[in-house]
Amino acid sequence: MSRPYDPQHNVVTWNLLKGIRNRRISRFISSWDQLEKLVIRVYRNGQATREDRTIFAKLQRQLKRRYPRFADQLAPYWRSTTINGEPLEHDPFLALLAPASAQAFVENWPMMQTLPAVRQSLNEWLLDSVTPSADR
Repeated sequence: MSRPYDPQHNVVTWNLLKGIRNRRISRFISSWDQLEKLVIRVYRNGQATREDRTIFAKLQRQLKRRYPRFADQLAPYWRSTTINGEPLEHDPFLALLAPASAQAFVENWPMMQTLPAVRQSLNEWLLDSVTPSADR
């Protein structure tokens, strides 16, 4: 990926993506970065604006379509993450896609706690994708 860093994206993930030439993966990660920012914004603001609800609906459609391609690859990564020291029993990606509206993220601390598990899963998956196994 030869594009310059875009502050819409997580900087660590963005740097890992430099070694990935797969556009499907890049689009998938970009959508997750946008969803993460939206969840945080809605939580912090204590409300979901009309624009937030529209953006969430768009991202939700995109990610529900794209996630199944990568779900099996990501499963071992999210299964090795924890929330509050407890192993995850349910797919955090699906949890973030489940709400009917962005309004569900208002004052929803459990959803906020899901974000680091997703980010860790994405970054470890990308790291394993760009690093030959002999080097790890």
